[in-house]
Amino acid sequence: MSNPTFLDLAPEQQDLLLDLPFDGRYLVSGPPGSGKTLLAAHRATMLDIAGREVVLLTYSNVLRQYTRWLVEPLGFGGTISTCHKWFHRFWRRRYNEAPPTKGDGIEIDWTEILVQLSTSAIGFDGEIESLVVDEGQDLPNEFYALCTQLAVDVTVFADDNQRIGKDQSTLSEIEALLGSEAERHHVIGNYRNSRQIAELANLFYCGTSSQAPPAPLREGAVPTLERYESENAFADAVADYARVNRQLEIGVALPHRQQLVALTDALHRRGIRHVQAYVSDSPYFRDLYFHKPGVKLFTPVSMKGQEFDTLYVPELEQYAGDVTSAVQRMRFYVLATRARRELHLSYRGEREPELVSCIPPLVLKRLHR
Repeated sequence: MSNPTFLDLAPEQQDLLLDLPFDGRYLVSGPPGSGKTLLAAHRATMLDIAGREVVLLTYSNVLRQYTRWLVEPLGFGGTISTCHKWFHRFWRRRYNEAPPTKGDGIEIDWTEILVQLSTSAIGFDGEIESLVVDEGQDLPNEFYALCTQLAVDVTVFADDNQRIGKDQSTLSEIEALLGSEAERHHVIGNYRNSRQIAELANLFYCGTSSQAPPAPLREGAVPTLERYESENAFADAVADYARVNRQLEIGVALPHRQQLVALTDALHRRGIRHVQAYVSDSPYFRDLYFHKPGVKLFTPVSMKGQEFDTLYVPELEQYAGDVTSAVQRMRFYVLATRARRELHLSYRGEREPELVSCIPPLVLKRLHR
């Protein structure tokens, strides 16, 4: 996949970027496939070209790497970082100590930070000229309570239906915390999925029917569901597909990090060399190269903002818990919408997982070996 230039954007996306003033606070919402990460990259670049000091924040390290790849040919000269890493550096630079953290010593204690600032005579007073936040729903309310102090101008890209973690923010909360002068904008189009993939994904949509994203016009293959006897059988299937489709970007979403490492090894043994995996706490599986086709392995939480020609979602039997809950539905909605052309679901065991057992065959095609 090549890096999209401004001229490659859809007219709706171009109009949004051209209509947004450089000054002010803005919340931009849109469904999966509407190009929010791409819009965030171009928004940050336009502000940078205009001479602003720009900080572009993401929630995950995977999305940071992907965004850096997007802006590289655009000439962006600002800062791209995860919110966690950037704020640690900012606080240490300002106060010569690490910011307050919670019990694990890693997660930032945003509430304590707000308490400390409320009793301090020293505020932030617009430390950042222009702040752009992607996947803004992944950050907590307390972060947005700081935004009016941290940055002069703020643009947040977010989606209510992609909140799959804890301590996250709704669009209404973000808008309120940005202040009464904040403007809300919405992008509608789905420029990623085929109609068939979107039809399956929308079965897990958590919003009201009136808010459901419109169906894409592009036609494609019906998503599939297959049962595998073993992990080796699944590895054989992915290896066979990758061998025939060397030009494609192939994603695999596995529930556990150990499975990423095991499948990487299994694919290497089968002669598939272009394999990348992301494991957050491993020094060997952290750096990704988005310009290369091949197989990329992630856990579901690292899939945010990513897209693939073909996506495999195996081990559906491991998605336990209440399959009707908003958390489970949003998690699967996010996963399914990562696929551009093909979506292949699978499981092990004798019975179809409850998560997909009620999906009609016209929407999800069952394969039998």
